[in-house]
Amino acid sequence: MRRQVQSLEQIAVTLGRQALRCDVTRRPARRLVLTVFPDQRVLVAAPQGVPLESVRLRAQRRASWIFKQVDRFERFQPIQPPHQCLNGATHLLLGRQYRLKIVLARHYAVALNGSRIVIHTPFPQKTAHVGQMLDRWYLRSARRFLTQRFEVCWQKFRYHKVSRPTLRLCRMRKRWGSCTQSGTITLNRDLVKASANCIDYAILHELCHLREHNHGRAFYQALRQCLPDWENRKVRLDMAMASSG
Repeated sequence: MRRQVQSLEQIAVTLGRQALRCDVTRRPARRLVLTVFPDQRVLVAAPQGVPLESVRLRAQRRASWIFKQVDRFERFQPIQPPHQCLNGATHLLLGRQYRLKIVLARHYAVALNGSRIVIHTPFPQKTAHVGQMLDRWYLRSARRFLTQRFEVCWQKFRYHKVSRPTLRLCRMRKRWGSCTQSGTITLNRDLVKASANCIDYAILHELCHLREHNHGRAFYQALRQCLPDWENRKVRLDMAMASSG
C-alpha cells in the first residue's frame, strides 16, 4: 500500500506584536502535537479532518510555549563558524573592522589592541573554545555600547511623554529589535557590530513603537521626526550586517 504524501499547510501564531509561521501536517490521531526544531522551524501535527482554523486556535493557545522554545534555540545557535575563529579573520565592532589575533597564554582574556581583537588562551587551536570566548566578549560589548546608545536615544525621545521601556538584549536571527505593547524593547545583540548611527536608527525605530504599535503612516511620521534620514541609515545597517555574515 503506497503512503500518500500530503503537502504542508501553514498557520501563523502570534505573541504580542510577534508572528511566527508554522507548518501543519496531518496524521491519523486525535491529539495535536507541537514540535519546535533547533533551526526554529515549528511543525504542528494535527488530526485529520480538523479545520485549519481550529488547528490555528489550538496552536495559538500554546503561543507562549512556542516562542519560548524558539527563543531558547535561537540563543544556543552555533556561536561562530570555525573560519571566523582563526587568526586573521575579520570581525566588526561599532562599524569598524578588526582582525582576530589568537595568542597562546596561561590566562584567558579578550581585548581590543589597535586594529585587532586579541584573544589570550591556553587553547588557541580549539576553535569552539575561541568562539565561546569571542561570543562572551561580544555580549559584554553589546551590554556596554547598546545600553549607552539607548540612553542617548531615550534622551531624544523622552519628550514624547511615554513611559520609559525595559531594555533587554538577545540574539535574533531575522530582526534588529522588537517592542511589546507592555513596554519592553528587545535589541539584537549583533547590533554592536554596526556603527552608532545605525544602532540609533534601530533603537529609535523601536522607541517609536511605544507610540504606534504598527507600521502605519503615524509611525513613520514619528520616526521621521526623530531621524529625518532614517531610510539611509536602514540601508547602511542592512548592508553592513549582510556583509558581516
